[in-house]
Amino acid sequence: MGKQQQVDVREALTRLRLFKEKAERLRRSRFFQMAYGEGAGVKLSLRNGQPAKVVKYGADEDATAAFVLTLRFFLQSRDRIQLEQIAQLYRHLPLPDEDRNRVTENLGVLNAFLDRATEFALDGKTITNRIVLDTFLYGDHAHANDDKRAEYQKWRSGPFNLILESHFEYVLGQVLHFIFWLEQVNQTAISTLEKVADG
Repeated sequence: MGKQQQVDVREALTRLRLFKEKAERLRRSRFFQMAYGEGAGVKLSLRNGQPAKVVKYGADEDATAAFVLTLRFFLQSRDRIQLEQIAQLYRHLPLPDEDRNRVTENLGVLNAFLDRATEFALDGKTITNRIVLDTFLYGDHAHANDDKRAEYQKWRSGPFNLILESHFEYVLGQVLHFIFWLEQVNQTAISTLEKVADG
């Protein structure tokens, strides 16, 4: 094995270990416990002659803010453990084809879910799971991008605000499911790559 490949493998190990560290932090978060614990969700009450009442049970604002700080590692490219970057990394590592293909295929499943339309349509516009994710993340929780911020504020002032917030947590749950699955795959990859790096 050439020296250049050794450097690449060591760099890959650093990235996969960082991925593991951040995934473990997400699993330990209060958000994870609150949003996906027993009783989380939305309760809608309809009574004759009274306005509909929506109550959300799930993560609070502080738990969500702390969670999003770590989640950004997996969604943005700066730290090189963005989900797409890890899938790309797998394509170039000395790992079994089956493992490399599974990572690409499962990321494709996640992306298909994110691009799927929800049951929500606002102002005649179909809302996908990715739009929900991006609007909450980049309209308030992680950034305040101008276009996403305006949409987020519209959602927050509308009648479906708590339902959309609960759906945001559902979408995050699907992203987390992939992150936690990939963390397990990475464990095997790390063991294999450590032998390559030492050999």
